[in-house]
Amino acid sequence: MKKIGIIDYGVGNLFSLKNALEYLNINFIISRSENELANCSHLILPGVGAFLPAISSLKKYKMDKFLKKSSLDKVPIMGICLGMQLFFNSSNEFGNHQGLSLIQGKVQKINNKINKIPIIGWQKIKTKKNNFLNSINNKFVYLLHSYECIPDDKNDIIGTYKINNQKIVCAVRKKNIIGVQFHPEKSDFDGIKIFKQFISL
Repeated sequence: MKKIGIIDYGVGNLFSLKNALEYLNINFIISRSENELANCSHLILPGVGAFLPAISSLKKYKMDKFLKKSSLDKVPIMGICLGMQLFFNSSNEFGNHQGLSLIQGKVQKINNKINKIPIIGWQKIKTKKNNFLNSINNKFVYLLHSYECIPDDKNDIIGTYKINNQKIVCAVRKKNIIGVQFHPEKSDFDGIKIFKQFISL
């Protein structure tokens, strides 16, 4: 039976994510137990806040090693917001910090001289053809972030949005590793539908 394991490492509000999965009747658990999460067919790494406390918390609960092992076992893993950023090699948020290196690239401060940072609110997403995000192509998604992910391999990019003609990456995929900078659980029905598509992978 397919089941999503939501990794609870003390970073982020899980209430909206829980509600979205319950609304879709998706089987899930919220846990930081490796034994429990190892029985799940899919994993979600949520996250809100700063990079360093988040990666430190993952290490505290040994979820960093679990995620790396799960990635090698080809378990589909989705990172949301800060969870997506943690997949990368490093972030320069308040220093230089090492990430999980599940996707090659870096996380850096958004350089936008016109719009205020952080980016808060709804933006229209453009998705790459023939990927599981196609259902939300040209739809609006909810974002709240000050840092952006820059993959080394541009083929890993599956979703972007634009502000003042500046293209910003908001979704990536490297085989079974998927990251979305936006919050599907806060992006109305079009957004939460991608959880159905994720669990079908």
